[in-house]
Amino acid sequence: NLDRRIEGFRKIYEIYYEDIVKDKEIHSYQSYNLGKFLILNKKVKEGLHYLWKAIKLKPINALYYIAVIVYWKVFG
Repeated sequence: NLDRRIEGFRKIYEIYYEDIVKDKEIHSYQSYNLGKFLILNKKVKEGLHYLWKAIKLKPINALYYIAVIVYWKVFG
């Protein structure tokens, strides 16, 4: 269930925010996953926000760019 996954990622963000933001790798990965699930749940604008956040945090990860392009074309 996508709603439950999204809620789970939001809770992880909320509970462990201080630790997550200390590590750009973890922060970008959490942002990517939350963005991905939001888009798959038809919340494209919010999802793309998190994907762009992932790119800003870890700009060398090609997967994030590919995800933005694919999700934008499919759901945008």
